[in-house]
Amino acid sequence: MPENEVSFPGRSSLNVYGGGLAAVHSMGAIKFLFPRSKINFIEGVSAGALVTSILISNDFNIEKLIEIWLTIDNLGAKSIFKTKNLGGVRHVFGPAWYDNNGIKEIIDKYINVEKIMAWDGEFIVIVNNITRGKKMPFSNKDESVQKNPELMKSAILASTSMGGLLPPVLIEGEWYRDGLSCSLVASIDRDIDNIFVVLSHKLNEGAEEHQENDFWGHQFIHTLREAVRDSVIKDLKYAKRIGYKLIEQNPTDFFDDVEASKQTQLKNLVKDTVNALNPLNPESIDERIIAQRKAIVFTPENPVSTLKTDEFRKGDIKMAIERSIKEIEVFAEKLAKQL
Repeated sequence: MPENEVSFPGRSSLNVYGGGLAAVHSMGAIKFLFPRSKINFIEGVSAGALVTSILISNDFNIEKLIEIWLTIDNLGAKSIFKTKNLGGVRHVFGPAWYDNNGIKEIIDKYINVEKIMAWDGEFIVIVNNITRGKKMPFSNKDESVQKNPELMKSAILASTSMGGLLPPVLIEGEWYRDGLSCSLVASIDRDIDNIFVVLSHKLNEGAEEHQENDFWGHQFIHTLREAVRDSVIKDLKYAKRIGYKLIEQNPTDFFDDVEASKQTQLKNLVKDTVNALNPLNPESIDERIIAQRKAIVFTPENPVSTLKTDEFRKGDIKMAIERSIKEIEVFAEKLAKQL
């Protein structure tokens, strides 16, 4: 096996976050991971829900996924962010700058809910139920979604509806919008061996960065990004404490003082051993492993900053995809030495 080749035995999860259309920075990680791991669980939020649902809808064809996003790139920002009027779109929770017809068109054209429902893995979209004031998941395994698969389309639309920029979405009498952050604890609860965390910005990138102007909308986006970062760090610290080995594409010092519990590590070893030796285990032999559990964080080295806003330019998506693929090639060599 070449030095820079790695594989991830066991059960894996893909968690793709948003950050505006900067979520397309995930293309490099997705292209790298799928030939090297068995993804059993996918969680998407905001534009990350759009990326992952299009991926499943196209039978995990990575090149087709990239082709679709390049098509969106050629159409430009105005094909997505369609201004209704100077006062913004009016709805029960106040004005939004744009309607969500552009996102609806992408969902209707590129997302196949039948394929999402038929996938043998679990796919979850994270949304914020603003009627009840709490985050909620929509899963392809939920009975209500299985009875009415169109709910998944509505959930994806809601998950991409960032407050202030796009209006919330009414689903069965309740209002939903962007869920902001995935729940990595969901992967832990499902006994995932490899948790892949795919972000559109570095964890140590503060809200004070990339503020080229004082437009309140852009500053609001950066504030939301800080909230996402805090949520990710909290989840990753928990993962490390219970025995997951943490590897970052762009290392930070957020986790240096976090120690794994030896008792939990021993418990995981015993559990994995019993699982691997159990002849009644329905999982394949390849999925039965006794190995260090891992949480790997993919973050762009040089993100295209305009993709975090509604002012991205034609060619920005292509640039982000190309950068992400090249950056992952470098990270792959580092990973091979750490695994």
